[in-house]
Amino acid sequence: MRSTFFRTFLVTALLLLLSFIVLGTSFAVFAYRFFIRERQDSLLDTALAISNQASRNVYSDTIIINRSFKNTVWSYAQLSDTYVIITNDIGRVIETSDEVSFSAIGANLYVGENIMRQIVLSGGYSGFGTLGGLLVSEYYSVGVPISSWNGNTVGTVFVSTSGENLREMIFDFIRIFITTAAAVMLLSLAWIFIAAQRLTRPLTLMSSAAKQFARGNFSVRVPETEKNDEIGKLSSSFNNMADALQQTEERRREFIANISHELKTPMTTIGGYVDGILDGVVPPEKQKQSLEIVSSEVKRLSRLVSQMLEMSRIESEQYTLNLKKFDLCETTRLVILGLEKRITDRNLDIEANFDDPVEVLAEQDSITRVIYNLVDNAVKYANEGTTIKISISRREKDKKVLFSITDEGKAIPPDEVDRIFERFHKTDRSRRSEGLGLGLYLTKNILRQHGEDIVCHCDGGTTTMSFTLPAAVN
Repeated sequence: MRSTFFRTFLVTALLLLLSFIVLGTSFAVFAYRFFIRERQDSLLDTALAISNQASRNVYSDTIIINRSFKNTVWSYAQLSDTYVIITNDIGRVIETSDEVSFSAIGANLYVGENIMRQIVLSGGYSGFGTLGGLLVSEYYSVGVPISSWNGNTVGTVFVSTSGENLREMIFDFIRIFITTAAAVMLLSLAWIFIAAQRLTRPLTLMSSAAKQFARGNFSVRVPETEKNDEIGKLSSSFNNMADALQQTEERRREFIANISHELKTPMTTIGGYVDGILDGVVPPEKQKQSLEIVSSEVKRLSRLVSQMLEMSRIESEQYTLNLKKFDLCETTRLVILGLEKRITDRNLDIEANFDDPVEVLAEQDSITRVIYNLVDNAVKYANEGTTIKISISRREKDKKVLFSITDEGKAIPPDEVDRIFERFHKTDRSRRSEGLGLGLYLTKNILRQHGEDIVCHCDGGTTTMSFTLPAAVN
């Protein structure tokens, strides 16, 4: 298969060659016509001058050839580098300049009848030829009549120049053009070759990199040019895509490792206790306790599967929001009531900074899940005996409702703040946590589906999570 470089170079070279052929042909025709016209005008001026001089030497409709007239004819021939032939009214040659080669030798030499007839009918003649067989080779000749004082045609003047000399002059001119055009074309082809290589080289590198991507190697990059042209932008976009693919691959591998870890731990625990009960290793009096641990791990697996399904649903392209008006304050109260036992067990207080109904336009089930995740996360990591502060307020400037929740607990390391919303990410990996690392990830994605975002602000051990929702229009 021919490469893009070869096709680009070949097509451009053919177009350039065709352009030069068309241009050269047009120029050759133009040059030929130009030189013929210029030479014709020059020969015609000479012929008319000789004809006027000959008209002064006409007596009784006969041209008198004297020494003075011969000298005039010879002078015009020398000055214009031409050959002069003078005939009478029937075409017989009566005078010539020097060095005119005729096809025959004798006193009676005639110009062809057709040429004489053309001069009589149209008043002149011009063209390549031998003047009806008079000359031994082709000449370019111009002929005009010689008239007497009463207007009768008494003879003709032919001024001729060698056809070979005229053609050689035209060919020399065309040869110079062809030589110049060939040099320009070679330089153009060299430039096109270099330009086509520069154009297609990044594409070749991208093709090679794409093959590496197909093999799973996402570390390959293509060189980026500093030029802000289409190829430079394409190279930059390709490398950005490669970075995104590499990050996606890294997240995929991390996701598989995390999910494998999350599944392996409870399954190992369940298998160990069940095998212990079946093998009789666990005594009867401790079997209930073992079964409670098994039940806890099964519930943990159930939560993991449920959150995985929720994550898949939210990330699905077919996921659509069922927006409606609802009271965010009332939804928050119901979530707090649902977590009352856990709040009480940890001796926590809830400070709710909202009273009036605050309606938002959002998907209620999804936002309930967001609030539940945030309150559950605060209850889980707040120090015992501290206060969890929840605030809901309306912002009139942008028609938004701001929800924020603050707890006091263990400080989140600064380098972990931006990562707490990643899936399966836990700020403390050294200890086994009850969480799966999906709650905040789901929270961020639900809010992103609503066109909103969540931010985390840490000040020592005080952590505040905040997000906004569109306020409902009454």
